[in-house]
Amino acid sequence: MTPLGATSPPTDALADAATANTPALLRETHDLQQEHREREAIDVLLEAFRRDVQLTAKAQLQLLIGNSFLRLRELEEAEGHYRQTLDASRDAVTGKPRPARSGDSA
Repeated sequence: MTPLGATSPPTDALADAATANTPALLRETHDLQQEHREREAIDVLLEAFRRDVQLTAKAQLQLLIGNSFLRLRELEEAEGHYRQTLDASRDAVTGKPRPARSGDSA
């Protein structure tokens, strides 16, 4: 887990697995986080999540979203995204997504 105030892990691997516009969204997210504009960064990450990206990238995006909520000290929201990270990671291993659970936000 990224400590409060620290930057997120590098997103090069995520960008490589993403669509053409996703690297720009990740750069925008990074810039927003550097300016401590977490809410806006979350919106950009959610936009990237909605794009057609590989299952591994979905897991990484959930982790980045969770980290942003953690920085905002919104622990329940962060925990929900960390749980979705685990689900998406399992999906990446099996190669197929599971149906979304009720209450999933992304």
